[in-house]
Amino acid sequence: GFDVSRQADLVEAYGFVQLKRGDAKAAVTALQRALELAPESPSVLYRLGLAQLEAGAIDAGRASLQRVLARGPGGPLYADAKAA
Repeated sequence: GFDVSRQADLVEAYGFVQLKRGDAKAAVTALQRALELAPESPSVLYRLGLAQLEAGAIDAGRASLQRVLARGPGGPLYADAKAA
């Protein structure tokens, strides 16, 4: 079987590549799947938030980034999420 956390990493990476290529909608789809596989991943939430903002889903993007910020200043990607 395929390790779920490894699958989440691969799906996240695919979504991030799509975002960098300028395909925000494909990125959102992939990153939402990655979030299903790894619901507590700060990096997935952060990248999903960026992709949602890029796709024009401002409220959803802010909500995803807010979930990163809710972990507090010591949390992973806090400063990046705050700057986004």
